[in-house]
Amino acid sequence: MKFNLSLKAKLTAIAVLLFVAAIWAVAYYTAGVMRQDMERLLSEQQSSTVRYMARQVDRDIADRLQALGLIGRQITPEMLRDPMRLQRFLESKPLLDTLFAGGTIVFSKEGIALADQPALPGRKGTDYSFRDYIKAVKATRRPYVGKPVIGKHWKRPIMNLSVPLLGAEGELIGVIHGVSFLDELGFMGEIAKSRYGQEGRYSVISPRDGVFVISSDEKLVLQPLPPPGKDELLDRFRQGGEDSGIARGTMGEEELVSAAKVPSTGWLVVAELPAREAFQPVQHAARRIYLAALAASLLVMGVMWLAMRYFLSPLGVAAENLRRMTAGEVELRPVEVKRADEIGALLASFNQLQARVSDLLEFNQKIVGATAVGIAVFDSQGRCVMVNDALINIIGGTREAILQRGFRQLESWKESGLLAAAEEVLASGQDRQMDVHLTTTYGRDVWLACYLSRFHRLEEPHLLQVALDISERKRVEDALLKVNESLEKRVDETVKKNLEQERMLALQSRHAAMGEMIGNIAHQWRQPLNSLNMVMANIKDDFEYQELTPEAMQHYVDQGKRLTRRMSDTIDDFRNFFRPAKEKSAFSLKHAVDDTLSLLGAALRSHEITLTVEEDAEGVSAYGYPNEYAQVLVNILNNAKDAIVARQVAGGMIHVRIGREDGKAVMTIRDNGGGIPEDVLPKLGGPYVTTKEGGTGIGLYMSKQIIETNMGGLLTLRNVEGGAECTIVCPAAE
Repeated sequence: MKFNLSLKAKLTAIAVLLFVAAIWAVAYYTAGVMRQDMERLLSEQQSSTVRYMARQVDRDIADRLQALGLIGRQITPEMLRDPMRLQRFLESKPLLDTLFAGGTIVFSKEGIALADQPALPGRKGTDYSFRDYIKAVKATRRPYVGKPVIGKHWKRPIMNLSVPLLGAEGELIGVIHGVSFLDELGFMGEIAKSRYGQEGRYSVISPRDGVFVISSDEKLVLQPLPPPGKDELLDRFRQGGEDSGIARGTMGEEELVSAAKVPSTGWLVVAELPAREAFQPVQHAARRIYLAALAASLLVMGVMWLAMRYFLSPLGVAAENLRRMTAGEVELRPVEVKRADEIGALLASFNQLQARVSDLLEFNQKIVGATAVGIAVFDSQGRCVMVNDALINIIGGTREAILQRGFRQLESWKESGLLAAAEEVLASGQDRQMDVHLTTTYGRDVWLACYLSRFHRLEEPHLLQVALDISERKRVEDALLKVNESLEKRVDETVKKNLEQERMLALQSRHAAMGEMIGNIAHQWRQPLNSLNMVMANIKDDFEYQELTPEAMQHYVDQGKRLTRRMSDTIDDFRNFFRPAKEKSAFSLKHAVDDTLSLLGAALRSHEITLTVEEDAEGVSAYGYPNEYAQVLVNILNNAKDAIVARQVAGGMIHVRIGREDGKAVMTIRDNGGGIPEDVLPKLGGPYVTTKEGGTGIGLYMSKQIIETNMGGLLTLRNVEGGAECTIVCPAAE
């Protein structure tokens, strides 16, 4: 069920809500500030109290340790060897009875009780070496405060204090030990008897031993501390810290807690007070503030309601008149203005707006009638309630005929899909744009760019149709489509022609490489063939002079086999060298140069060309196709050799440098063959660009394709003093 609130009720509610929010925010802030001030004040008082108590406890413990030290310095090794004399010595010290009501004991350095005061049965001669206060003193030779416990004889909480007895050389000769009652009034009994508020307590805790040493809550005395995670501040106290603030205690209730350290023992004096008790005065004051805020809120609500009722009554009368004009119950006319305040100004502005809207409606009707875009409006039943001249001209017919028909009866709308789109827009409210081709009732064949949108008129959904005749544009698009199809066909033919050209370039490169390979094989075979001819001549000479023995014949046969095997190995080396690799791999640049020299070495030597290799760093490896890289080296070295031979350079030299630069594997090949003509240098690397007479330029072109396209590297050429330099940069192997 929907409730419509009047403006009077809304303004009253807003004003009251703002006032209530403000006054309650002030009340909340005031209560919070009071609580913070009270917390700070109580924390300071609480911290001051526990610091005083901690100093007092520390002073009492220090006095006891000092007394033990003073008396201990009077005990000599001779006294330790005479227990009776030692016993009389202890009995002559009444100070010990005052400070150590639980008794004073002197132990040997082995931990055997030698004398005690007051004497207790079974104590003398007993071995106490296993006690913590004996082991700690023996280990450190320093005074030690033992773990608080319930005395076995006294059945009361006691504290054990031990001081080492040292000889003339600083060696340990014994231990003097005192027992004090923790609940003794002269010691920590005041803490046990003190009360902190109604439910608060004072406690002394030992983080080292994990127990409550003493507490105003008797149930906690010498009880273990809560486990970690149960008490926020207690967890910090365990780490030896001093702190003050609000924390959640072991029972899950917030408490105001302060702690101060006892330096001599590492204990902490802790004061705890439940937060509800500590801040009870603040809670009472906050309650009174909230009651006052509630009363003020109710008073403001009543005053605002009466004021809004008085000031807004003319607006209600005007709203009723406007409703009747809108519903057609009365004639449309300006609203009567009776007051000169803001409401009167509002009604006068409404009258001006009404006149302005009438002018705009007239202006819009003229624009709709004059525009070249077709516009029509249909009601929820599909009937056309408005159509402009432009749409009539597009679809044909007369205005009266169009207004008499609904779009649901138009066959052209059904066939083109426009009807389904219109129904969807009316149902969902989502605008649609679409191009439709239709034949109108009046025989016109048109293409329309349609925009459909739903809007409400007098609370009834209507459909707006905006249509633009795009028949001419469609004809142009069809013509462009045919041109594009023709262009695609020509592009396909050009691509095929380029692919065929690339295939021919690769084939020419292969033929050039095969020619180079055959020439190098000839150089490699020249020496074995000469040697084989000499073997055959030797066989002939031995046969003619009848010196061909079986042993000699076997020697010549073995020598011939070695020579033919060497020629066969040459064929295998060339075949493996030019076999393309299927996958990329890491390979050594030095090994690539060595393998290349095994093929080209004979050709270089035949032309008296010296090749040197320099490594800037050892073990430089590239990542790519090693055999294809070797083909590039063959092409570059052959070009250098051909340049030196063509220019008949005396002392021909080729220098190869291997190194790393910026994480890349770099090889530089420099020759003294006279360099490259400057007009040709920028073009080198393209197909059919060469400096050789009768050359094709395919070898260098394919070399750039291998390095830059296949291996992702870079191959560059430049002229240097006396010759040319080729730099090959490839990705380095990791």
